[in-house]
Amino acid sequence: MGDLALVHDRGGSGEPLVLVHGIGSCWRCWDPVVPLLREHHDVIALDLPGFGESPAVDGEPTVYAITDALEQALMEAGLEGSHLVGNSLGGWIVAELAARGQAKTAVAISPAGLATQREIALARRTLGPAQKVPKRIAPLADSLVATRAGRTLLFNQMHTRPWRVEPESAAHQLRMLAGSESFVDTLEWACRSGAQPRDLDKISCPFRILWGTRDLVLPYRQAKRWERIVPGAELITLKGLGHLPMADDPELVAKSILELTAATPRAPRQPAGVPA
Repeated sequence: MGDLALVHDRGGSGEPLVLVHGIGSCWRCWDPVVPLLREHHDVIALDLPGFGESPAVDGEPTVYAITDALEQALMEAGLEGSHLVGNSLGGWIVAELAARGQAKTAVAISPAGLATQREIALARRTLGPAQKVPKRIAPLADSLVATRAGRTLLFNQMHTRPWRVEPESAAHQLRMLAGSESFVDTLEWACRSGAQPRDLDKISCPFRILWGTRDLVLPYRQAKRWERIVPGAELITLKGLGHLPMADDPELVAKSILELTAATPRAPRQPAGVPA
């Protein structure tokens, strides 16, 4: 994918479905739902620039710069116009791409970007220290997440059922957060700039919002703002689930995604010799 190590192809059948994680996270946050999604799609989970194993963008890692880099990478890989699913910061990025006409369908799970100043201050207090503990414990990650109690302690901010995160995936996620090049700078830019997703009123593809009622990072009340602004947006309430609901209830999250993506007619095949 160009110069960016963005894509981890998990395989599957059907049309491409691209999964975009949130700030400080990595592609492994999607592990619980990938087996369910790949029954219907060719699933691609990725690391955003500056997160996971992907190098940072040149210059300030704003959401807009990260979106530009991802759009270019998807185009180079022939994945433009794919089904897109994003969580948190990834939901904002997916909405940006949908507004540019780069999504066949879009699912935003607790998307960032429409918070009030008070909510931004809360998110900053909540997320600001999030990298400090992983940096200290990264060498011990495997042993610390080996127990249900350890995973509960380390992941209870993002999940309502943190013990369901698989130990190997949990350790990888902690190490990737600890080593993220862009976590602090992207968070500070988002909080400082007051920037919001652009051109949401231009989104024309099917758009679904999923939001957990026990989201401790971005409160559920923000969901209604997205529903009002995005034309034809459909809000699905995930009762009792948290900010990263994929491990809390993988079956419900996958079902809520596939109801939109699998129900969208496939693009017609081009006859041999006819350019797309």
